[in-house]
Amino acid sequence: MAITTKATSNFSFRKLANAFDEVFDDFVENDFAEDAIKSAKEIIKGGQTRPLLPSTIERRKRRGTGGTTPLFETGNLHNSLKKVKGGIEMAHYGLNHQRGFRVGKTKVPPRRFISGEGLMSVQSMKKLIRKINKTWRTSQK
Repeated sequence: MAITTKATSNFSFRKLANAFDEVFDDFVENDFAEDAIKSAKEIIKGGQTRPLLPSTIERRKRRGTGGTTPLFETGNLHNSLKKVKGGIEMAHYGLNHQRGFRVGKTKVPPRRFISGEGLMSVQSMKKLIRKINKTWRTSQK
């Protein structure tokens, strides 16, 4: 008496590999970008970066903008953060603050408001997992 077995699969690694770039790019451009913007806005609005120097606070007072929250003198940087195809768009000086810059011979250290740490929400992670699961499923015959 011969015993035969038949194994079937309801997923395809090849199908996932072929579509992975598209799935992941879509995730980064949409869900991840939204989480990054939300996190950056919270960091800016909450003043969760290196504090301002007294000279900067004094300069803000003289200009009439006031406030002691770093990166939130006028709210322009905060309000400029937008999701665009391919990532995030912000006011032209935002990247200078993120990376640090020079004013003459003075080096201004970075105020990192866009961070990868704790950036992805649980909802976004679940969405990515659903997209991956949907992509690699195959139909059962």
